[in-house]
Amino acid sequence: MLKQSRPAGTITVTRKIPRNYDEKDRALFEGAFTLEIPQRKTLVLRNASVIKHAVFNPSEFRFANDYTHIRPFSRFSQFKKLYLYALPGKRVEKAIWITDEWSAEYYHWLSDALTRLLAVEGLKSSHVVLLPERYREKPYVEASLRMLGFRWEYYSIRRIVRTKEMVLPAHTAPTGHFSESAINSLRNRFVQPGATPFRKIFISRKKAIRRRILNEAEVTVLMDKHGYEVHYFEDYDFATQIRLMSETKILLGLHGAGLTNMLFMQPGTKLLEIRNEGESHLNCFFNQASALDIEYYYMLSQATSAETHTADFTVDVDKLEAAMMAMENDV
Repeated sequence: MLKQSRPAGTITVTRKIPRNYDEKDRALFEGAFTLEIPQRKTLVLRNASVIKHAVFNPSEFRFANDYTHIRPFSRFSQFKKLYLYALPGKRVEKAIWITDEWSAEYYHWLSDALTRLLAVEGLKSSHVVLLPERYREKPYVEASLRMLGFRWEYYSIRRIVRTKEMVLPAHTAPTGHFSESAINSLRNRFVQPGATPFRKIFISRKKAIRRRILNEAEVTVLMDKHGYEVHYFEDYDFATQIRLMSETKILLGLHGAGLTNMLFMQPGTKLLEIRNEGESHLNCFFNQASALDIEYYYMLSQATSAETHTADFTVDVDKLEAAMMAMENDV
């Protein structure tokens, strides 16, 4: 039975402008300062089945795509997979669904998937979070679920999963945007308030396969000059990243998943994001900082491409130092 599938209204979100905002950069933030976020209620399905990465409701012969996917796709290709419905499968009595096509990646797991769980915290003892097998490869998945007190179970996409009850909490905001109440509630589950932040941290992408700073050696010298610690977050477990960030008063880094860890910083701390001067739509970290009451600063940098996800950067260290000093002196 489909209990709820219609929007429950919208909320209007207004972001704080960056602390060092320049009017000539308006195009970079166009559409980010104010946003209407549609609200959906949790969907509860009886006798639903999981077919690959989708949830099928046999009583209405349709898929719950608004709760399992972000991007549109061919409905025909989806219904072709219904042959699995006739084959033997796995049985899970009561399950929770929080994944989509991007949620295995660090940013999307924390920002999009885990925020959904807050709506169903009362189901920790009765339901399991159902995850595709490939999520086993992501250590932060189990670590974060364990910290939040949820149980989980993996399934193979080659077999159908039949459930007695499937609970699908809605996305709290479109990906790249944030419900302030949801993201702050999630922070409060991981970080105890009251600690006094003291670290200044630069997140290095030296070990990344793409989106690197080509002159990082120069940048590292600058960091050392101003008392910044250089960290490689891929070397740390989830708990260590939380501890470091809860002690951080200034976070600086190139646009990348490591900046997601601002989630564990205290309100009133500061973030400086190095951005691609050639792009105009990647405002996810600006949005996150605003939602978490973290002071957001930015610096534009030359890159090898306007496509930030695949570009490498050459940072003007004099310009970066000026931005750092302006940020630290801004009280």
